[in-house]
Amino acid sequence: MVEFGIESGRISIKKSPYERLIGILGYASLAIYVAAILLSRKEFTYDEPWYLGTIDTLRKYGLSIQFLQNLPGPAGPLYTIVQWSVSPLTNFIPFYVRLVNVILLFVSILFMAVYASRRGYSVDVVSCFACLPTVGVSACLALTEMPAAVFLCGAILGLSVLYFERIPRGVGIIIAAISGLSLGFAILGRQPYLTVLFVLPLLLRGVNIVLITIFAMAALIVTVPVFYIWGGLVPPLTAWAGNGFSLEHGVLSFSYMSIICLIIFPADVVPNVRITSALAGFGGLANEIFHVVSFTPIQGLAHFLPTDLSYIFVRVWSDISVFLAILLIYYVIRRIFSSGVLSFDGFLLAGISLNLASAAKITHQFSSRYVFSALPILFFYLTPRLPVGLFLLIRLAIALLVSLMQVRGYLF
Repeated sequence: MVEFGIESGRISIKKSPYERLIGILGYASLAIYVAAILLSRKEFTYDEPWYLGTIDTLRKYGLSIQFLQNLPGPAGPLYTIVQWSVSPLTNFIPFYVRLVNVILLFVSILFMAVYASRRGYSVDVVSCFACLPTVGVSACLALTEMPAAVFLCGAILGLSVLYFERIPRGVGIIIAAISGLSLGFAILGRQPYLTVLFVLPLLLRGVNIVLITIFAMAALIVTVPVFYIWGGLVPPLTAWAGNGFSLEHGVLSFSYMSIICLIIFPADVVPNVRITSALAGFGGLANEIFHVVSFTPIQGLAHFLPTDLSYIFVRVWSDISVFLAILLIYYVIRRIFSSGVLSFDGFLLAGISLNLASAAKITHQFSSRYVFSALPILFFYLTPRLPVGLFLLIRLAIALLVSLMQVRGYLF
């Protein structure tokens, strides 16, 4: 929120004090994440040993066909290359290896801050991205999401310059090529970012088709050879991870993102009471009839409850999940048509939707970490829409506590 005043005959801009407080909270969360990994006595856990083991594969085969074919997990080679490049500094000590992702989170926020600054939005509040649920786990553990997110943020920043700013043709070609390469690297970190290529045509009103083509070709030059070697979108050792389709996981992805949106800007997401009630009734009825979702968000609580109550808890939460997913889909459709389909906002909203929907291709399990890949895109969209004030500050503080509880479950 910005207030205008007159001082000494000049117009001055006074920022809301809550902007600064929200900014402080965001950067404080980065410091808390660093403290958490410093205080943790846990060795590498969860998926960390699995993916860190790929560094030995890289050292054995080099950056070769054999290396790409022997990746043990579904994620691409970006994470391995990043961690290998800094291994002389980290020496595989858990604190330093995990610190890499906190630094990458900070770099992602810097990209968002540059976007906000160039668009004339508040830079202070961008740091609150670090407070959101799922961000803490991806930042505090040596997992694969954060390196890909950095390159995605770079790609979106480049596209925003091409869309909003008048620049010389030669400079535009360079930005398009570099941004496309950045997206290509992001895709090689987390394949769901491939969906960004499908929504590029929505930028044609503001970006020359030649620049869009250069961007897309640069991304494909990086990714197509790797996919060709794999014979698909995932390494051959985990080709099974790309088989099948899970509607439940797609719905849960939208549901979790809906919760995050309700934390950040609930008044904008929730329509009037009549429409909200209709969406809730439709979602609950549809799930009771078709059993799309049957999911327990808090396994320990479900096991603690008596059998009958546990069953009710699972059913009620599953119905709520479907409602939340429909609520977000309704919001996205409403905003796309109000902003214009062929617009930068339309591009971001469609990108968020396709990214979330791609979780349906992950059939072996569902994790809230999958939602993280869409969060940077969401935050580029939210930058000018954050309802700065006391209540947002309180909600973000609660969100940070949730994020820290998730981190505690892994590191302590």
